[in-house]
Amino acid sequence: MEEELIVLTDLVIQQERIIHGEDVHNFNNITHTIDEAKSIHLQHVEDIESFLSHPINTFGLSRRLSQDWKHIIGQMMETDTCVKALRVKLQNMEDNIPDDKQLTEIANSVLNLEQFHNITIGELLLGEINGHLPHEPLKLGDLVYIAKAAYDTEQYYYTITWLRHVIDEIKVQRIDDVDGEYTKAAVYSLLASAYFKMGHIKPAAELTDEILSFDPDNVIAQRNKIYFDTVVENNPKSITKTKPSEKVKRLFHKICNQGVKQKISRERCLYFPLRNKMWYMKSDIKAEVLKNKPLIIYFHDLIDNKTANALRYMGYETLMNSTSKYRYSYPRQSSIVYDNTNWSWVQKLKEKFYSMDISNKLVTKSKFNVMNIGLEGSIRKPQRNIYPYPLGSLVVGSFIVSLSERSLGGGIDMSKMATTCTQRQMPSNGQANDLSIKSQKENEKRTAKHRSYKAYSLSTAGDGVFYEETALLTMCPVAYGSQWYGFQYLYQVPYSHKICPPKRHVRRGY
Repeated sequence: MEEELIVLTDLVIQQERIIHGEDVHNFNNITHTIDEAKSIHLQHVEDIESFLSHPINTFGLSRRLSQDWKHIIGQMMETDTCVKALRVKLQNMEDNIPDDKQLTEIANSVLNLEQFHNITIGELLLGEINGHLPHEPLKLGDLVYIAKAAYDTEQYYYTITWLRHVIDEIKVQRIDDVDGEYTKAAVYSLLASAYFKMGHIKPAAELTDEILSFDPDNVIAQRNKIYFDTVVENNPKSITKTKPSEKVKRLFHKICNQGVKQKISRERCLYFPLRNKMWYMKSDIKAEVLKNKPLIIYFHDLIDNKTANALRYMGYETLMNSTSKYRYSYPRQSSIVYDNTNWSWVQKLKEKFYSMDISNKLVTKSKFNVMNIGLEGSIRKPQRNIYPYPLGSLVVGSFIVSLSERSLGGGIDMSKMATTCTQRQMPSNGQANDLSIKSQKENEKRTAKHRSYKAYSLSTAGDGVFYEETALLTMCPVAYGSQWYGFQYLYQVPYSHKICPPKRHVRRGY
């Protein structure tokens, strides 16, 4: 809302300058609010959600809308450039700005941080909540407003605590008013009233004396001084933080706990579409009220007639290009649908539809092999095909990872182990040569890797070299300190019925 108000205000000011020249006297006193709002929006344009999630930022925005922007809207509606349409929009925005009662509730929510989340008043004054700082800490005027909200809701402990800090700052800074909103006497008088409500007459009388010391003509303070001199302090209440009732705690956690899921709206609206000024096809449509002023209702699963006609034309155009264009000398008049695709979003949707790839796409698959550098022929897991991917597939990538940990295949010392590995090789001449590797390890500097592998034979046939499994072995020699590697490759193969059911295939001719 504030972003839209900034744009509208700039527009009105520009028009006022065109009409009245540079003498825009009506807006000289609001430039500070506009510049402050622009600065905040520019700084947090990338993280608006995190900005609004901080309670201090939310309070500052709500107070700026409720007090400053409400005054600006009133000024804009009095200008010569405020036409009827703009006036209606500004009135709707004014109706949705938080009023005094809602702003008091927002101020009390800041106090609830101290009451329910054990956040100290020092942290709140700095604005630090769970280690996160706001855009700027609370101003003295904000502290007085929150203390006044606590006073209006009979939370006098917080009024006294917060106003004590404000008065200390007034004495240190030697100021006569707080941010131009509250006079020094008004702050002292509010604190004295809070003490009086708690039954503490003496501190209330002392604060009244201080008011008369710097403002001797204050009539209210003079009357309160006479009254306090005649009242006897009787059983004053202890100035301690009041504990909320169990009902208040339960309601607070129910509303504010992030783990509680909001109920899905189940409101329904009976929808009667019109055809030739007659109702037809009445249906129960899900409806959701988004805003009361002005009344905005969101109907789910509904589109207007123009959008429906635009989508019809998109399909009609494609159908005519593939049928009537080649079968008839002119299109069939009974099936003509007029072009309603003049909206920019429909054009983008149309381009997306026309560029959509409806061909059979390839499926990306992967396999993983383990090998040992130095003896790769002996320990590679045998495959039917020497190539690591099936014939006819498309290789798109490969990855190699070092298996350095014992649990991943390397570094296990198994000395003094007898190991036998048999390999049968068939060269291109078709004569088989038996290659045997026998090793009796007595030296602890050599190790054996205990793994189960299938021995295989090599043979050539045409352009391919194939492995053939021959026997199951339990041990293969691995040099001490050798490195194990994992090799993963990615390849693409066409869709098959096992991957994609027949009903998902695109029929030929379409």
